[in-house]
Amino acid sequence: MAVKKIVLKVNILCSKCKICVMTTISKFDGITSVALDAEKSTATIVGEVDAVLIVKALRKVKKGAEIVSVGKPDKKKEEEEKKKEEYCKLPPCCNACRAYVGWHDDYYYPISGCIIRINFRMETAVGKAKYECLLFDMDDTLYPLSLGINLACRKNIEDYMLHHLQIEESQVPKMCLELYKEFGTTMAGLKALGFEFDNDEFHAYAHGRLPYETVKPDPLLRNLLLSMPQRKIIFTNADKAHAEKVLRRLGLDDCFEGVICFETLNPPPKQNDEDNTIDDPNDRGFFTETDSNTDSESDSNTDAMNCFSGSKSASKERILCKPSLEAFEAAIRIANIDPKKTIFFDDSIRNIAAGKAAGLRTVLVGRSEVMAGADVALESIHNIREALPEIWQDGEQLEPVLASTAVEAIVIA
Repeated sequence: MAVKKIVLKVNILCSKCKICVMTTISKFDGITSVALDAEKSTATIVGEVDAVLIVKALRKVKKGAEIVSVGKPDKKKEEEEKKKEEYCKLPPCCNACRAYVGWHDDYYYPISGCIIRINFRMETAVGKAKYECLLFDMDDTLYPLSLGINLACRKNIEDYMLHHLQIEESQVPKMCLELYKEFGTTMAGLKALGFEFDNDEFHAYAHGRLPYETVKPDPLLRNLLLSMPQRKIIFTNADKAHAEKVLRRLGLDDCFEGVICFETLNPPPKQNDEDNTIDDPNDRGFFTETDSNTDSESDSNTDAMNCFSGSKSASKERILCKPSLEAFEAAIRIANIDPKKTIFFDDSIRNIAAGKAAGLRTVLVGRSEVMAGADVALESIHNIREALPEIWQDGEQLEPVLASTAVEAIVIA
């Protein structure tokens, strides 16, 4: 299918309409750009996609839509899109220089130590910003629970417990759930009980057969993230391979400064880095931790689990993960963030409560009602702008420095 430019007439009456339309359109593969014009009630789509299918999808969500035109994309626009994409792959500006480009339709912005010529207004932070960092959970936060990744992962873990750890089949579902509730993850609970298995093998089994095809690129979320001037970091209990795959599928792998994952908080015993910095500039920004967290776990946590059968070892490896307060403190230290100036997004009530205890401002994702420990509740991650306008509205601390065009931005961290 050839790349084409599609213009649709769509009912866009409010911000919720805009989110609904953008979310519906972004579910289609092959789309390279989407632009909504609320005043003209139009949606302009460029990509390898069928206009009729998009119209049907919009009508299915009660959004009246009709095709205005279908044609070849403008060559100049296409070149601009390619150039924009090239710049978008750059990581966001570091916290040290605090320079960034203001809200625009184009998302070019500077990278430390680089010279980038840009053609629109530039702003820089003056004084102390209200929020300096946004800390995001990944699974069921950046994408909805309804995709089924969570359920599939649990099924894989139960299969692993049954076939690799030889745990009684009738005990597996209950044990899986109780360990998750007690230790934060089932894996952490199994290790605490003394079960011996390779961490990488466990992760490969749990994540290797997930329905990743259900995870689609999310241009709406991508644009939201790229428009946020703060540092953005992923904080997940998942392993590095899973985090890479999910972020790549969502089209967000270049939207975050770094990722704090399982390997960050639970490094291999032989790992001996010299500092808490990003391990390798070509390693997709995954953070590393110098301290190994392999202390012995107290026997008191296993008393309630002694009834479960299976082969165990006398030695017990401790897994550090959310919602442990120690895990949050480690993440705060590794990423070098001020919890009072950081917003934490997660779909788990337990993780939110722990984040609050660590001093973070907390946002519960996937709920319409605020629960204990949460400062804000978001039914969808796409509602950030409406619920937290302060992320973009540091107006009293921002002063326009350069308002002319053809600005050369030199940033040295």
